[in-house]
Amino acid sequence: MNTLNVNTKLAKTGIVSIDLAEILKGNEWEEFDFASFLFQGLVVREKEFKSKVAKFDWNQFKNKKLALFCSTDAIIPSWVYMFMTCELNGVVKELSFARKHDSIIKDWENQLQKLNFDAYKDKKVVIIARPGIPPAIYLQISKTLQPIVKTLMYGEVGLPKVIWKRK
Repeated sequence: MNTLNVNTKLAKTGIVSIDLAEILKGNEWEEFDFASFLFQGLVVREKEFKSKVAKFDWNQFKNKKLALFCSTDAIIPSWVYMFMTCELNGVVKELSFARKHDSIIKDWENQLQKLNFDAYKDKKVVIIARPGIPPAIYLQISKTLQPIVKTLMYGEVGLPKVIWKRK
């Protein structure tokens, strides 16, 4: 069987695919642990903290998405987040106070919510299997598409696994 016959058969099934890796590309985040700015990694001493933040070369994160976090069990006052936001505003492209993985997931969820999936109304849709996509994103796309599509599937177009079907 040649490729043309396979493509024709697939087209006749009416299945359309969504590749999350294509939709969500460009989601590169850097990560920075600011525990080193704290006294003994645990205490915020305002003058010392502000001095360390001001002296740090933030240009390495210029126009990048930056996930800031503290790896210790320090109690961080709310003004610290406000101060760091003001210091990094205009330097970084985007700022998140979370770990890199959590920032990526939140960013992808926000991107998915902004997309218009009306073109998939009453269609048979397969979400292409991709190992690098976090489970939370599959959850989000399922919640988004279920009220729209006729059938929701996972895998490859040629051999999808049916996840949900409208009755």
